[in-house]
Amino acid sequence: MNLRGTKFYSGAIFLPVVTSWVVVSLIWTWLYNPEYGLLNTALGMIGLPQLSWLQSSDTALASIAIMSIWKHIGFNMVIFLAGLKGIPDDFYEAAIVDGANRWERFRYITLPLLKPTTFFVFVVTLIFSFRVYTQVYVMTQGGPVRSTYTIVYYFWQTGFQQFEMGYASAIAVVLFLIVFGLSILQQRTWGDNVEY
Repeated sequence: MNLRGTKFYSGAIFLPVVTSWVVVSLIWTWLYNPEYGLLNTALGMIGLPQLSWLQSSDTALASIAIMSIWKHIGFNMVIFLAGLKGIPDDFYEAAIVDGANRWERFRYITLPLLKPTTFFVFVVTLIFSFRVYTQVYVMTQGGPVRSTYTIVYYFWQTGFQQFEMGYASAIAVVLFLIVFGLSILQQRTWGDNVEY
């Protein structure tokens, strides 16, 4: 499948992925600022109420999630582009000869052949979600009212702030088992689905 501008778009979309988490977190903290942040300014210009993005326990975790999704979307898109390039053109040509329209080609060729790629992206994103630490540390320090605590931040807080090393080690072992289990699941499924 030939896609125009793949290199340019891949580079542009991938740029946030290679940017430091600290830099991205500081920029998004500024964007989320309730007084002079760009997002609240934009909401005010269109007549919507302004939000306390990181200061409210209702929106703080969602705000960090939005920023994390924005940063990782380039990685996922590059993987999907590689999956799309791996689909042989012969399938599409045969479908066109058989009279399939664009939607039918997408539904019966593209989607089924992208299942292994989609599962890979899902598992890797799930593993990344268990590693959330820097953005919480920089943007909220776990607050407000522990609403942005993640397992890695909790591990750090328990081990290196409260010095409960035994409990922190137990948290680390549980986290390791979760990530290891997900990686084994991904490898088995990916290995079973590499052939078309």
